[in-house]
Amino acid sequence: NQSGNIRPTLTRKDNEPMTAKEHKAFIDNIQQALEISVEKTLRRKAALGESVVYAHPDGTPYTLPATEALARYLTTKQ
Repeated sequence: NQSGNIRPTLTRKDNEPMTAKEHKAFIDNIQQALEISVEKTLRRKAALGESVVYAHPDGTPYTLPATEALARYLTTKQ
């Protein structure tokens, strides 16, 4: 194993490795939960008139009104 290329094995409750199908379902559930969380957060911030902080590709931060961030996010979800 090369340094940095270690991938943990995901296991089920019975401590057996997940099948490819189980792993995909697990990842899909995490992705869905993250999407719900992002949308809820943007909706709450938009309702409160707040801004959100993002980063440019070079790492420099910038702010965006949550209403605009929510609109962009919802556009990308379609």
